[in-house]
Amino acid sequence: VAAELAALWIHQQAEALHTKPVLVTQTKDQWTLGPGAIRKLAKISDTVTDRSTRPSGHRRAVLAYLPRTRDMYRAIPYAHEGALAVVEHGADPLSGWAMETLAVNLVDGQLTPKTWNPDQQ
Repeated sequence: VAAELAALWIHQQAEALHTKPVLVTQTKDQWTLGPGAIRKLAKISDTVTDRSTRPSGHRRAVLAYLPRTRDMYRAIPYAHEGALAVVEHGADPLSGWAMETLAVNLVDGQLTPKTWNPDQQ
């Protein structure tokens, strides 16, 4: 469900920005063997992995699918002044990033609340 919502939102954002979407993944397998929504998005997007060439430009609509930290470092510059959706990887939760950026949860439409505990602050 998260992949479907993120892919739909990124497609809408790309249309609004008059640009081609960017799909950032760890490996090509994630966009060739992943969920249908990701496979469909990969067919119409610039795709980025550790080993791919970088698409040009910024102000893009970017979907980072199951990113690790290094993947986020690749995704964020493309989305500068554009749009960024993230379907997080269980081994690399991005709750801190989501809290600091006030990311919107596409499932419930709510802003991510800042719930830092005193040690994290």
